[in-house]
Formats: sequence, structure tokens, C-alpha cells
Amino acid sequence: MCTSPTTQASGPLRSARRFGRAIARFMRERQASTAIEFTALAIPFALLVFAILESCISFAAQEVLTNATDDIARQLRTGQLRKANVTEASHDSWSATELAPYVRHALECFTPQRCMFGSDWPVCLLAASYERVVETAQSLGAELNAADRDRVFSRNATEFYQIEELAQTA
Repeated sequence: MCTSPTTQASGPLRSARRFGRAIARFMRERQASTAIEFTALAIPFALLVFAILESCISFAAQEVLTNATDDIARQLRTGQLRKANVTEASHDSWSATELAPYVRHALECFTPQRCMFGSDWPVCLLAASYERVVETAQSLGAELNAADRDRVFSRNATEFYQIEELAQTA
């Protein structure tokens, strides 16, 4: 019995031939109605998929922020976190070494370009004189290079509050 080459083709070859015929049929279509129908369906489908992905990403980001806020609030309520200022430290025996980890962490997280010196004066007078607060801040900033120290103790504030511009216009 003699068989034709098309009947002897195996599964994958048969599938490839069917796919080739479908492509050929698509290419022969003179009015391109198949392409138009595909485009008419593909664009809204793609928009729907992107909208679903955007919603998922937005929801996930919101949940991460909510969980982080809840964790920080819990740590503040239970005393695991403390503010890094002298009035929150022990009034009689605080030192710069107690505040150093908080200052280092803030500088690592926000960089010297986004930090500036500030105090809670006159409230700080409950625990220390203003001079001691400034000296402590300067000693904690001593490990910064000169440019970063200038940013933290001067330039960031003058840029943020536009002090130089006010002085020039007056």
C-alpha cells in the first residue's frame, strides 16, 4: 500500500503544517477583516489586563505602607522606639552616645542632603541648655565630611526656607 507524504507526517509536523495553512489563509485575506477584528479585540483586552495589574500593584503598595505604619505605631506605643531628642532621654544622665544610633540611622536613610539640624528649644531646657544641645549635635555630626556637615547645619535650612533670597531682597 502506498501512502502520501501528508498521511505519514508525525504529530508535530502535522501541527506545523496546519499552522502554516492558517497563516497562509490569514495572508490571503484581501480585506484584512481578520486583522481588524483581532485589533478590535486585542486593544481593549490589553487595556483591561494593564488596569488589573495596576490595581494589584497599587493595592500591594498600600498594604505595605499600612503594615509599616502599624508596625512603627506599635513600636512607639510599646516603647521599642524612642524619639531622638534630649527631652525624651533621661534628663539627668543622657549623653551623645545615646542619641548617636538614631542620628546615624536618620543620616543613612535620608542622606545629609535631606537632613537639617533642629532642636525643640525651649522645651530642651528641661533636660539641657541650648549650648549643650548644639555641642551634642556638632559632636554627632563630626563624622560627616565638611560639605555634608555644612549641608546639615546650614545650607539645607537656607535653601529650604529660602533665607538667602529673603536677605538679598530686604
